Amino acid sequence: MHSYVIYQYFSTAKNEVIKAITLIITTPLVILLLITYLFHKPSNSVNKEIINKNISLTKLFNEYRINNNVVLTGIESGAKTLAISNNKIIAAPYHRNITANTLMINIFIEEDMGEALKKIKTGQVEYILINNDSQLKLLFNSATNKSLIRRLEINNPPSWLKLINSTDSENMLYKVDYE
Repeated sequence: MHSYVIYQYFSTAKNEVIKAITLIITTPLVILLLITYLFHKPSNSVNKEIINKNISLTKLFNEYRINNNVVLTGIESGAKTLAISNNKIIAAPYHRNITANTLMINIFIEEDMGEALKKIKTGQVEYILINNDSQLKLLFNSATNKSLIRRLEINNPPSWLKLINSTDSENMLYKVDYE
C-alpha cells in the first residue's frame, strides 16, 4: 500500500525537488530513525528499578528454596518468575494460555475459600505470590471484600495459606498447606 501511494504521487507530481524530498521522507529507514530520535530511552533509574525488583524476587525464591514449584501470581509477575527461576507458573502473557489465565483470575476473585482451595488443587499450586503486578491490582479493585485477592492483600489469608516472608514489603509469598 505504501509503495502504491508513493508511485501514484510520483506519477502525478511535476516538481523534481518535491519528488526527491518525498522519496527521502518516506523511506522506511528515515522513518525508523525519526521514531528512534523522537522517543527517548527510559532513564537508568527506571532500568535500575526493574533490575532491583527482579533481584528482590530472585532473593526471595533463593532464600526460601523455592525451585521447580508451581507459583500462582499475576501475569506480569508470572513472566518474571519464569525468566529468573525454574519455577512453573499458572498465568502468563501468552495468547494460548487462556485456560490457565482464567484459572488464575477465578482463584483470586473466588469468595468461597473452599472453592478457591479446590481450584488451587486443580492447578497444583504450591505458592501464591502477591505484589505490585498490575493484573493483581486490577483484580483487587474489581473483587469483593470476601475474595481471596482482597484477603491476601490485607494479610488475612484462609487457614490453608501461610505467609512465609514478612520482611519483603514488595512481595508477599504464601505457601499452600493442603492438609
